[in-house]
Amino acid sequence: MTDTLTLYKLIILKMLSMIDAPLTNSQISEFILEKEYTNYFTLQQALSELDETGLVTISNTHNSSSYHITEAGNETLRYFGDKISDAICQDIQEYLGQKQHEIQDTLSVTANYFLGNTEDYLVCCQVREKNATLIDLTISVPSEKQAISVTVKAFANGLSGKLMSGDIVSVIAPDYKKQGVTVIPAELQY
Repeated sequence: MTDTLTLYKLIILKMLSMIDAPLTNSQISEFILEKEYTNYFTLQQALSELDETGLVTISNTHNSSSYHITEAGNETLRYFGDKISDAICQDIQEYLGQKQHEIQDTLSVTANYFLGNTEDYLVCCQVREKNATLIDLTISVPSEKQAISVTVKAFANGLSGKLMSGDIVSVIAPDYKKQGVTVIPAELQY
């Protein structure tokens, strides 16, 4: 079991090293499970052990975990990467090639929410290109239901194909601070 678990860990590290962005648990699972390399529980054990040993780091949001390879993970891969067969490396390369746009789209727009200081909810939305943040927007909403409604998909659909680097974005807030008016908040004006 130890040798196969080590191989699964190396496959995950190889996947993370071959793309310029983190991968979600779902994306890693999709590849490993579709290829029937192992089952879901063993895969989750491998991911957990990679995190515990510092070979990957995890970024968590309300609905997703993204994995990033660390320098220690890259070093481990340099020493033991030859244990991964050429066929598996080819499978990884094909998967990442087929999913490249989907992976980048998933990772380029994020939204998360949390409880603010005054019983309101703060919704944080980001648009990133590679490692640069293009837009970092935090808005306050009065309820968790409204916070959840600002999903990644809704945020992405509103921006998809419409923004270019350097664009200026305005946010219009209906019933701003419960004043009964719709405004462009001063703190969001340029």
